[in-house]
Amino acid sequence: MLKIKKILGITLSILLILSAVPVFAFAETEYTSGYLTYTVSNGKATITDCKTSISGSYTIPDTLGGYPVTEIGENAFYNCTSLTGVTISDSVTTIGFSAFSNCESLTSVTIGDSVTEIGESAFFNCELLKSITIPAGVTSIGYRSIGWVYVPADVEGYGGYTYIAYTIYGYEGTAAETYANENGGTFVAINESTEQVSQDGYLNYEIENGEATIIGCDTSISGAYSIPNTLGGYPVTTIGNIAFWNCKSLTSITIPDNVTVIGRCAFDGCTSLTSVTIPAGVTSIGEYAFGYDFDYTFWEYVLIDGFTIYGYDNTAAENYASENGITFISLGEYAEAEETTTEEPTAEESVSEEPSSQAVSDNGSSGTFIYILIAAIIGMLVIAAVIVVIVLVVTKNNRNKTPQPPKYNGTYN
Repeated sequence: MLKIKKILGITLSILLILSAVPVFAFAETEYTSGYLTYTVSNGKATITDCKTSISGSYTIPDTLGGYPVTEIGENAFYNCTSLTGVTISDSVTTIGFSAFSNCESLTSVTIGDSVTEIGESAFFNCELLKSITIPAGVTSIGYRSIGWVYVPADVEGYGGYTYIAYTIYGYEGTAAETYANENGGTFVAINESTEQVSQDGYLNYEIENGEATIIGCDTSISGAYSIPNTLGGYPVTTIGNIAFWNCKSLTSITIPDNVTVIGRCAFDGCTSLTSVTIPAGVTSIGEYAFGYDFDYTFWEYVLIDGFTIYGYDNTAAENYASENGITFISLGEYAEAEETTTEEPTAEESVSEEPSSQAVSDNGSSGTFIYILIAAIIGMLVIAAVIVVIVLVVTKNNRNKTPQPPKYNGTYN
């Protein structure tokens, strides 16, 4: 009996030891590299954490410890509030749940072409992230992952989750388009005529159909700024949605004449910008494009005091000012005379080509006077001729009536 108890005791001890082996033998070891903490599994690295002291723009490496980085794990960059830009390498296939949540200074994200999944709340509460380009290979975008923020419950009338103005650039028929449509975003389709987003000084832009669209601006821009007529050799025709959003130190902006479209919230939050001159050629201006700032206390758009729009009568500039209660100062009537002088003569040219009614009247009066003068001369000549004839006839008759001396007949009485 004693032997049996010993055997059972030894067996139980062995079982307990074996049951603990997997916990230690298969636990993932965490490693560090710079700001990052990561684990390795099946020869692949997953980023699990990042020091919140990270700041500025950061490029996620292709490898860590010699292993390809394939995943950015749950909450990996959570609350990295000084991170302004991130480039995700092509080795990454998965962006995990809440991976960049609460990165409140994040304004730019470049996603590698190998990413197939963007987890729920991946970029939640990144309120400065105005636009993002989603590769065609992304097949899954989680709930509230882009463009969503949380409004504190103490904000009267609001509280809870809501989305902000943002733009997704992606391919038609993909998860990017579906997500934007279902989550209040603006979707801009990338097609064969769309070139890759480029940068020129403060500006980010893209080329489509031979025309440049400004899609973003570095918020450090300050003072007066003139938008160039061309970018990358192409005419600038569109200032996109939220392109200059939150450029708070911008004091003056000059818009080139070839711009025809100004998008939604294009200059929203530019609180130092108190006036703007809008060219006559602009035909479309989106809501909150000028003269507004977003109040995060009451969670609403508010007009900037004293904002003024200079523009031409009967144009999009006047319509926008009128619809938004903004002061409008007219630069005059926008007649298309400047554009049509080669097709239709101006008033001055018309005088030389086609006589005005006054000219016709004057010419007619002159002609009539000449005719009357000629007629008068002819009439006077006729009267003079008649008088001469009469004088001749009378003279002849008088001669016939003059007494003649008697005819001599040989004697005088």
